[in-house]
Amino acid sequence: MLYELAKLFSGKGAERRGHKRKTLTYPIRWMKDENTPVDGAGQEISPTGALFILKEKPPNNEFTVTMKLGDRMMTVRVTSLRHDQLTQNGTTWHRFATKFSGIAADDWDAVVRFVNDMPEPENKVADDLKNVVQKSDDAFRLLPLSVQNQIVDALVSANHLARPGPGQAPLLRMTYSGVARRGDQEIHRCHVHSRVDIEGEIRQYDTTFLIDGAGKVQVQGSR
Repeated sequence: MLYELAKLFSGKGAERRGHKRKTLTYPIRWMKDENTPVDGAGQEISPTGALFILKEKPPNNEFTVTMKLGDRMMTVRVTSLRHDQLTQNGTTWHRFATKFSGIAADDWDAVVRFVNDMPEPENKVADDLKNVVQKSDDAFRLLPLSVQNQIVDALVSANHLARPGPGQAPLLRMTYSGVARRGDQEIHRCHVHSRVDIEGEIRQYDTTFLIDGAGKVQVQGSR
């Protein structure tokens, strides 16, 4: 049914972007909270964003979705540029024209290849291994820059991380452990592993951060 709705929506005004895009139906999901998935269907994909439908409307213009293109599952942050809706059989469906506000470099490369019908890299096994190794780092790169800076500042202030130099990435790994609701707010939970050299001794720390929908970061705990 989602796929049929995606086709129906495709007739409601063309999405206009100056970049090559591919029109197809693909699975997409938004997590309302850590236990409530909201499934949807993609309609178009381009290197700069995606067009898709969801059964529910996220409360904020920026939110995180997972999507599957071919055999590849990817998690991206999107910003809604336009939104419209359609009611069918008493159910309201929401369509979003979005731009990518956070996407891992390897996933972006995969989107470009997919849209342009380019082949996978010759050494696909090595490429897949690289994706696994970099998955935690990619989770940090998906965050808005302002949120990244707050996390780094908190770790540096606690002496759990050395301040990265200009143009350098911070030496940390982050895993995303889901979203929960606190009143009418979405609270995202992230775990960050960092290390710092103190007089020749490497000390390691694990810190849990809570991030609200406005991008405010709070340290929940550290060890």
